[in-house]
Amino acid sequence: DVQHRTDYRLGEFIHLIGYDLPQTTAKPGGVIELTLYWQTSAALETRYKAFTHLLGDVYNAASDNFLWGQQDNEPGGGQALTTLWTPGAVIVDTYRIPVDASAPPGTYTIEIGMYGLVDVARLPVFDAEGAASGDAIFLTEVEVQAP
Repeated sequence: DVQHRTDYRLGEFIHLIGYDLPQTTAKPGGVIELTLYWQTSAALETRYKAFTHLLGDVYNAASDNFLWGQQDNEPGGGQALTTLWTPGAVIVDTYRIPVDASAPPGTYTIEIGMYGLVDVARLPVFDAEGAASGDAIFLTEVEVQAP
């Protein structure tokens, strides 16, 4: 049972069909739990890593950008390599995005996407109508509360 249905395509064959986000609030030093649901419409020859970013409106001097949390890995914590995906099968992919201990209170965006394991090139993203929409999905917002 997917909590939030989506319809994005990454590259030619990978589809993000939904996600679960049990909590929409977090505290600095805490964790945001996120589950992504993937499918492929064809066998894949390339291994990809998924990225999950927590982006804020305030510049983070430590990361030299607006990134306040991140977890990148091959799907399934490295146990569901994209080259092993069966077309049509649903891949359940869970992340625990750490929230920087110095993250200021405010609204943050969860950004996700995929990139090649070897070439590190991000896959282009297409919306439900097939229109190109960059190389990342701005999935949803969460609130980081004061400690």
